[in-house]
Amino acid sequence: MRNILLLALLPLSDALAAPVLRAVSSVTSPLAPIFDKLARASAGNYDVPAVRAAIHRERQSAPVVIFGYELSPFCGRARQMLEDEGVHESQIKIVSLGAAPSLPGLIAEPAMVAELANMYGAGLPCCFVDGDSIGDFKQLAAAADDGSLKRRLDAAGALDP
Repeated sequence: MRNILLLALLPLSDALAAPVLRAVSSVTSPLAPIFDKLARASAGNYDVPAVRAAIHRERQSAPVVIFGYELSPFCGRARQMLEDEGVHESQIKIVSLGAAPSLPGLIAEPAMVAELANMYGAGLPCCFVDGDSIGDFKQLAAAADDGSLKRRLDAAGALDP
């Protein structure tokens, strides 16, 4: 597992980045429930309506919003994938939930991570277009592949003219 994560952190050309991270995503996706449990344990008891309201505000705050970890190669690649689809970087807001899920104490917003999992069932990064959930990295990549992402971005007015 450590070698897979190290591979994911290596700088890769755009041509190689997407297929490599998609392959790694299929291996790391089964770990999402573990990260969700870690976030829930870190969150403890929290004000669910207040956290949901904060998520709602954030997901509505820009045409494209990505909730993710700063050290996640998937978050960076999700942003790049959106830019490759024609979204200008100024239209994308990254909501940092901390440095990384697997490093103790580095989840800055465990209640938000836990509630995103409860609300959308998606792992991180959790991506939104025009306030609507696209899903995690794997779902974002699938939407890019089938053309539905471009259509949603266009409908939201998020694409460069």
